Amino acid sequence: LGGIEPGLVYALGGRPGMGKSALGHGIALNLARAGHPVLELSLEMSATQLGRRSLAAAARVPIRVIQRGQADQEQTERIVLARRESGNLPIYIDDAGGQTPMQVAAKVRLARRKYGIKVIMLDHLNLMRVATGTHLLSCTAGGFHLRVYQTQVPLGTDKPVVPSCRLN
Repeated sequence: LGGIEPGLVYALGGRPGMGKSALGHGIALNLARAGHPVLELSLEMSATQLGRRSLAAAARVPIRVIQRGQADQEQTERIVLARRESGNLPIYIDDAGGQTPMQVAAKVRLARRKYGIKVIMLDHLNLMRVATGTHLLSCTAGGFHLRVYQTQVPLGTDKPVVPSCRLN
């Protein structure tokens, strides 16, 4: 898995706007390109937003050009080629927000059986909710303070997990 070891958690932390989601999605795409099925649970961005970002990166076209439909002929050709190449990647995106740890665990188990996933990406861990509606954890520059995640989310997996968390 390109240096990402099974069973370990690789936490991506940073302040708002520093590129945590982009880095995590980039890791997911690279693993999928290498043939490793990836489950990406995006609690912040929609699958459409993630797709647009990855298309812009793969085509080397500014995302604003794609959003505004202002691509020239060369950019359009690169976009079409990038779309064709990315269409069959083994990356499975779930963009349902406000999920609980148990919902995430159920989705991981289902994706393992259905797609044979090798890596789990979770963006943004601090947007996950416990049953009472409170945030799952708080993230500070001093570290992650998990309240529920490790004890109540038996992912039952030896797959690497890459969560991102906004540091406040």
